[in-house]
Amino acid sequence: GSHFEVFAYGLRNVQESAFDQFGNLFGVDNDGDMKGEKERFLYIVEGSDTGWRCNWQYRKEQYQPWISEGLYVPEHANQPASIVPCVQVYHDGPTGFAFNPGTALNDRYRDHFFMTGFPARKLYAFRVEPDGPSFAMKDEHLVTSNVLMTGINFGPDGALYIADWSAKGYELNDKGGVWKLDDPNEAGSETRRKTAQLIAADWSKADAQDLMNQLGHPDQRVRMKAQFELAKRKDIAPFMGVLANHKQPRLARIHAIWGIGQLTRHRESGPWGDPFTMAWHDSHPEIRAQAAKTAGEAPSLRTASPHIISLLTDAHDRPRFLAAIALGRLKVPDAVDPLVSYLAKDGSHPYHRHAGMMGLLGCATPQQLAGFATHDATPVRLAAVVALRRLRSAEVAVFLNDQNPDVVAEAASAIHDDESIPAALPALAALLTNPAGQHECTLR
Repeated sequence: GSHFEVFAYGLRNVQESAFDQFGNLFGVDNDGDMKGEKERFLYIVEGSDTGWRCNWQYRKEQYQPWISEGLYVPEHANQPASIVPCVQVYHDGPTGFAFNPGTALNDRYRDHFFMTGFPARKLYAFRVEPDGPSFAMKDEHLVTSNVLMTGINFGPDGALYIADWSAKGYELNDKGGVWKLDDPNEAGSETRRKTAQLIAADWSKADAQDLMNQLGHPDQRVRMKAQFELAKRKDIAPFMGVLANHKQPRLARIHAIWGIGQLTRHRESGPWGDPFTMAWHDSHPEIRAQAAKTAGEAPSLRTASPHIISLLTDAHDRPRFLAAIALGRLKVPDAVDPLVSYLAKDGSHPYHRHAGMMGLLGCATPQQLAGFATHDATPVRLAAVVALRRLRSAEVAVFLNDQNPDVVAEAASAIHDDESIPAALPALAALLTNPAGQHECTLR
């Protein structure tokens, strides 16, 4: 492979993750086997730290930040700004996790995720709905039970296939099996039969127009196959044609954006100008958001940064959220002030604060970040602290003088936690001798 990068960290044993139809990544991680805690359902955001550290598994009765600071639960008032909280706590023992690709099972289960709970012998399903820049779980319910289920996957035929551990507990044996879950009223339907044929077909010589048409297929696997085949041909024109055609299904236009991304990603230059010209003012917010996200992965598209900056004031959460992260990836110095304004307005929400932090992380210098110590908006100061923490910059020590104890605590954690910031440790130690009359701060 190439261009290796850490996408997210702070997770605990997410055995399987899954993308929804809009490319959002979700997973359920295991708990730390500590009394009272629960597993987490996570929207896995680019650059996110969701809080877990492997060494905490072995702390036993010692001070346990995972529990004491409530790092494993959804957003609450005392949660550190350095983490992105989970969507909600969820069922024990997540193992298999999969998203209905679009033509599987039946209409009841369109756009549903499925998760197996290993020790409980249960299969759950749910869907998600946008909730600001994040998501909320909806329609969560038990699908079936009484099988010690592990991995799951959807077959080309539209059925869900389930691996069975087939034991009383965790012991090994030779009795495992595979179960098939399906709706007999839908099995073998014309849509499913044609979908299976398309998945199996060799498209290397398929007509470009036929591939463009398949970008709008109801099954995600067919759409992805068409996108990847077009991308192999290194011709951006078909993708731009689909994106510009407002009569095309929204998902077809999104796959066209992703196809453009495959051709432009990591490239410092190219002959295509701004391939998203027709997307920046599109009537649908998801098109604007996906264009920003994809452009953020293409250095050659820095010329589009004014359009991405303009999305920081978009009327919808998704474009603002993804635009902020994209600007950080592109490292656009002119975006610093707009990012600060975005944080001042939206930064009280932890996902927006994370996106603004990611933007500043790429666009601002450590000195600029330290200069925000005098900014009136607390979310701006918190985001600056977290960005300096990511940079392991001693400049973060200036925030130890903040009048808000939450900002001081965030700076103290930035200096102390993980590998620490040694050059700032003396300033942190000096807090222990603060003169009387200054605010008190509980150091995490």
